[in-house]
Order: sequence, then structure tokens, then C-alpha cells
Amino acid sequence: MIYQRKIVPSAMLVIKTERMINLKKFKSVLLSLSVAFSLTAVTPTVSAAGVADWSFNNWSTASKGVTKIYSSTFEKPSNADDTITISGWQDTGVYDSVNLKYSIVEVGWFGNTTYYGTTQEVSSNVPKSGNWFSKIFSNIPTGKKLAIEVRCPDANTLPVSGAGNAYD
Repeated sequence: MIYQRKIVPSAMLVIKTERMINLKKFKSVLLSLSVAFSLTAVTPTVSAAGVADWSFNNWSTASKGVTKIYSSTFEKPSNADDTITISGWQDTGVYDSVNLKYSIVEVGWFGNTTYYGTTQEVSSNVPKSGNWFSKIFSNIPTGKKLAIEVRCPDANTLPVSGAGNAYD
């Protein structure tokens, strides 16, 4: 019995030591990943000035009567070129698709809306898990509070979900 007691504590010591070494390796790997993730997370903020985003879930103009939604607002910096690129997805979840129109707008008081560039249409399902659509808008002014307008021109009965981003 005394002999067995001496083996068990030493075996436990070996296990504890291995766990401590593995914990140190784990902390080291975790720290490396944290630093790498931090550097990656900073990159889009620096390289994509004037970013806006939008999202909608089961949007149906037939049931809710809302024909337009807007992204978060953004202002183009004065040193930027005159283009905005949007990238996104839209999907009804079924075979039939919905035609949605995307515009760059300045929304004024009392619903006055100024449109910039050419309104562009996406008339197919573009799944979130697939290749997103991309549209480029030109002649977009700087120094104005802008937004992306997503409009459903038809009184559709299919709910549609989607999201996207705008970049300088």
C-alpha cells in the first residue's frame, strides 16, 4: 500500500506537469491568434473609408407595405474618387426571385431624396453562401451624408432576406 501511494502522486505530478505545459502552449497559440486577429480586424477599417451596411430579413412589401429600406449613412471623404461599390446578397429561399433596385441617395428633410449615379437592379436570388453581387456607382459627390436605398418596385408577395456593404 505504501508503495502504491508513492506511485500515484508521482503519476499525478507527471499529468499535472503535462497539463501545465499544454496550457502554456495553448496560451501561446491563443496569444498569437489574438494578435493576428487584431491585425486583420484593423485592416478593413483603414482600407475601406465611407463604409455603410444594410440588412433585411423576410422583407415583404405585400405584408408590411414598406417599399424602401436604407443603409446606415456615410460621408465620402474629399480625397476619394467619385465611385461607390456595393456588394451583397438577396434570397427568397425558393426558386422564384425578387427584383430589388439599389441606389445611392441623400435623404433630405420631409422625405426629399436626391439620387446619385444610376439605379442598379438585381433580379435574381444571390445566396448568402455563394458569390455576392457587386455593383459600381459613378459620379458620387463627396461631403454629403449618403445612404444606400434598397427598393422593391413590385408589390411582391415573396419574403426576401438580404444584406450588403458599400465601399469607397
